[in-house]
Amino acid sequence: MLLTSNIISNAQELKPNTTIKTSSASFVVHQPQPGGLVVYNNKNSYDKKIPKVAPTTITIVGRRDKGGMLNSFKKVFSNDRLKQLLPENILPMQLYVDSSGGVLEIVFFLNNNTLVKAQELDDLEKAIKANVSLILNPNETKGGDFFAISVVVKYSRVLDGTLK
Repeated sequence: MLLTSNIISNAQELKPNTTIKTSSASFVVHQPQPGGLVVYNNKNSYDKKIPKVAPTTITIVGRRDKGGMLNSFKKVFSNDRLKQLLPENILPMQLYVDSSGGVLEIVFFLNNNTLVKAQELDDLEKAIKANVSLILNPNETKGGDFFAISVVVKYSRVLDGTLK
């Protein structure tokens, strides 16, 4: 008999060591340490690839659409839902972007007891990919194919509209 810790679940709650199906994707949920979850689309591959240019500090010079991140969150989360998420404070993410700043993939970092649902992450990933494009320092990205950019979004800044 073979036992596996990879459970495929149709429930929307994010639980450690599961794969959660949404309407259009499956999200893998890992628990690398107690208290935290790493969640990503099972089609993601950039976290396993080696970039052409060694990782260095990449400077975000700006955003092509300054309200893109805010609009992405507002598209997915109502104000009432954002109020429910306020106790979680932040949503850290790792954006994998191409050399022109377009978002290719996202890895989400959440608390074990998060209220965020898999379908919300699926919708948020789609919205960010469609609405967020970073302007990167060309001297730092020359010859590179993709880059990992850490982003932390405070739910309170989405709620009050001050997220940049």
